[in-house]
Amino acid sequence: MTRLILPYCLLLLLPAAAWADAPTGEPVRFPSIAAEGSPALSLRGTWSPADVQPGRGRAGAVVLMHGCNGPRVSSHRWARQLAAWGYGALVVDSFGPRKIHTVCGDPSRMPAHQRTGDAYGALLFLQSLRGVDPDRIVVIGWSHGGSAALWAVNKNWGPRFRPFPWVRFQAAAAFYPGCAPDHTAFMTPVLILMGGADTWAPSYPCTRMVKNHRQHGEEIQMVIYPGATHAFDSVRNTTEMLGHILEYDPGATEDAEAKVRALLAEYATR
Repeated sequence: MTRLILPYCLLLLLPAAAWADAPTGEPVRFPSIAAEGSPALSLRGTWSPADVQPGRGRAGAVVLMHGCNGPRVSSHRWARQLAAWGYGALVVDSFGPRKIHTVCGDPSRMPAHQRTGDAYGALLFLQSLRGVDPDRIVVIGWSHGGSAALWAVNKNWGPRFRPFPWVRFQAAAAFYPGCAPDHTAFMTPVLILMGGADTWAPSYPCTRMVKNHRQHGEEIQMVIYPGATHAFDSVRNTTEMLGHILEYDPGATEDAEAKVRALLAEYATR
């Protein structure tokens, strides 16, 4: 398959065994982007092309930013769902190339804002693919990756990692992120999805942030699901992690999927 490659986007195929957590998708490599647009660390990811009908043309795409445990089954479940909806999905592994297994107990090992260059490296890679519409790319993140997604579209932080003016996300969605006071302004529309019973990433910091942004006329939507915990969209048995309950909530998940799909229909569809 021939691909159009931009200067920073080198596609390399990996052995299947090198990406054990990815049951489907094409293993790829691409560079992260350091501040001020210079190339940085070589990242790996899993690319799932959109399931589209012939003749439809180029599809929109999504950059998926994993949580504090790295890419897991839930990341790839979302990638398959996005592909079925007609969007390409790139699951980015920020931790493996850095020899990090988890930051759940110690986020200082890699603060979320340090993953901004990973998001922009993934974006630039997607813009190089012939089957992707370069002007219809959205970033979505979960937990630590949700915070990373917000940093990527932060008006004061994100531009430091944009190597070219056309390298930009059209929108961002963040599942149960940690909202920081430094999120002073966003470059794109933002959707935030939180659990009302989440003790790991409580909703009130995001509620304060959203109120401030709306006062400045920014397009930001926040949904809080009563009774839902952290990782409410992860299909698994109820578990406890670092003192926090994580429980699948099918109702919240169904509504969150609908809202993400609506966001993509508006910003990732030609």
